[in-house]
Amino acid sequence: MKALIAENISKVYRKGSIGSGSLAKELEFGIKRMFQSKSSQNNKLSDSDFNKSLDQISFEIEEGDRVGIIGKNGAGKSTLLKIISRITTPTQGKIRGFGRVASLLEVGTGFHPELTGLENIFLNGSIIGMKNAEIKANLDSIISFSGVQSYIDTPVKRYSSGMYVRLAFSIAAHLQSEILIVDEVLAVGDLEFQKMCLDKMKEISLSEGKTILFVSHNLNSVSTLCNQSMLLESGKLLQIGNTENVINTYIQRSSVNKPLSERLDKKGNQKIKLLQFKWYSENEKMVVSGKDTHLELTLFSSLSEDISVEFSIAIDHQEGFRISILNNALISKKCIIKKGENSIIIKIATLPLPIGIYPCTFYLASNGEIFEWIKDAFYLEVLGEAFFPNGNSLPQKQGFVYLPFSIQNN
Repeated sequence: MKALIAENISKVYRKGSIGSGSLAKELEFGIKRMFQSKSSQNNKLSDSDFNKSLDQISFEIEEGDRVGIIGKNGAGKSTLLKIISRITTPTQGKIRGFGRVASLLEVGTGFHPELTGLENIFLNGSIIGMKNAEIKANLDSIISFSGVQSYIDTPVKRYSSGMYVRLAFSIAAHLQSEILIVDEVLAVGDLEFQKMCLDKMKEISLSEGKTILFVSHNLNSVSTLCNQSMLLESGKLLQIGNTENVINTYIQRSSVNKPLSERLDKKGNQKIKLLQFKWYSENEKMVVSGKDTHLELTLFSSLSEDISVEFSIAIDHQEGFRISILNNALISKKCIIKKGENSIIIKIATLPLPIGIYPCTFYLASNGEIFEWIKDAFYLEVLGEAFFPNGNSLPQKQGFVYLPFSIQNN
């Protein structure tokens, strides 16, 4: 059964403070227009006067799906959630939702600062559609989950942003809605609470069939919670489907794909810089798990004399944590860089990583002088597996590295 159907959704804003889609802003714009000169009103608008936040987006979401929405800042994620939440209307197209919607989009939305936490539970609950009896029935559970029991009779103007989010999420999670929408607001909470929220969303999705829409820049959280994801880019829906596949696409299209010469986020004095890189496995053009793998770096030095350097290649998982680091100091190997072009070849014996895409950060220095430091300078893409002799691979979500092992049965 469908929970949401979007058909050719577009949202166009006129640049400036108008065209928000909300009643208050439209009234404000109308009053301003009354005082504008006639000649000003007759000025023709060009395409450059408008910004298309969403562009012809269509999708269907099944009931009970947990859908991550990812993309760079400005991709249109929050705009899409506001349209689904009925906060604003699409310029074109239509969206159909089947059931009540609870949304948590901004810290403090629906709270009155002068009221206590307890009073705001009833106020906010009413705003998002909870009946008074429903609030009373869930009151103890809401307060307990929020973790603000000691401050429940304190005006929320004295709450931290994290306490705001705790209470707001707890209320939204207890609403008997069919669709729960959560924006990046969970990022202001502590790690323990973020995990509680992810667990709670997964629980209510599986046990109650509630559909979850979750926007986050934390790919680890998206991967943990969501069985489906969609990737937005410049207002367009680039991909929707299996979360792991969508995350892989996002990483491939991120800054790691830019030529090193075009990267504007480099750190260091660039006296020695990374020109290019190449990954390959033994006897293979592509990288294969379980085979000896090489990384060939090409560096250029503008220094007039030879210099001994320390370099590091940090290999990260796509979900944001560090897997390992390759550093010449760890194996007490000197690396001498001469003036002009230099080549360094690094060998990893029996690559223990499963198929996937792994962002790599590059660092080059000497005696505290940083020459080059580029986060996600390039990526390691493992395309094949030959780790176990019988061709088996790790079950999905059951590990991040291969370990060679043997079994003896006496």
